[in-house]
Amino acid sequence: MNKEKILVLHTGGTIGSVYNPEKEHREVDVKNAKRLLFEYFGKSTSKYAERSADLFEDIPLGFETLSENMTLEKLGKIISKLTSENLDSYKGVIVLHGTDTLAITAALFSYIFYDISVPVMLVSAKSPVPHPESNATANFTAAVELIMEGIAPNVYVPYRNDDGMTYIHLGATLMQCRNYSNDFYNASANKVFAADDVYIFTDCKILSDKRSCKRVEFPLRFSAKRIKVIQPYVGIDYSEINTDGISAILHGSFHSGTLCVGGYNSSSALTLGIECMQKGIPVFIACCANGSDKYSSTSDAVEMGGMIPLDMTLESAYMKLTLAVSMGYAGEELVAFMKSEINNEFIN
Repeated sequence: MNKEKILVLHTGGTIGSVYNPEKEHREVDVKNAKRLLFEYFGKSTSKYAERSADLFEDIPLGFETLSENMTLEKLGKIISKLTSENLDSYKGVIVLHGTDTLAITAALFSYIFYDISVPVMLVSAKSPVPHPESNATANFTAAVELIMEGIAPNVYVPYRNDDGMTYIHLGATLMQCRNYSNDFYNASANKVFAADDVYIFTDCKILSDKRSCKRVEFPLRFSAKRIKVIQPYVGIDYSEINTDGISAILHGSFHSGTLCVGGYNSSSALTLGIECMQKGIPVFIACCANGSDKYSSTSDAVEMGGMIPLDMTLESAYMKLTLAVSMGYAGEELVAFMKSEINNEFIN
């Protein structure tokens, strides 16, 4: 039994990279990056630092990748590797991952591991471990501390933003880091460490355990071939969108959960909605709260265009939809699956 050990799986990413001075760029080197990460943690102020030599059970993945090169096939291999291990025998799990597609992986993990009995932490960094501005050690330390202090089982992302605060994010509601920013945001984020690394998060079970008993299967392979994702923009031409062979459409929204519904023309999402209703293709809108404070354009999209609002991040909705289609859901069953909460993915 390894109940006092933490399982560590390294996929690559910035936290698994080192700087190559000859080529003047960062490149994946998991072996050296991992050695440095454990070394820096051992020198940290964590009360578990002195256990760095025997606290971690390090398992090889068999491949490494920058997260911008992540594919559904690679995600399937990572999940297969984790599910092949007896995770219940560990205190928790840390998966080291790049930042570029972190929110995608966090969302998928939240669904696949919705009933896991130990906490899973996805840990990343804005710069390689030795860099003076890197948050790798801070993020890794937060993951270790939260696991060892008994945080409720679920999928989490600990991350120190540029404000000097470390936040703990639920994986199902993490939003991707924006361009020209080093910060991650999440509607459910809680502060974990103050800027001087003083531990202030006292109730490790406060992040709730509101998880569904709905059965989620790990499909033999993930596929998004029959899913179309559309982002709204001024000038969009819906007549150019081919819906043949599509099982579902995920439509993003503007900041207020809105999209263009100005009449029945090629610029209006109503045109797409009506076409898809005739073909029996569900169209989901995310991020889109359907409460009393919604805009009329949202109401029109739902009532006149037959679209289905999802109060979820786009990343989480996409991964849930990918999982559903990969499991063989279609039509009304697909809609019912998307509307059913699995693991805290609905914002409100």
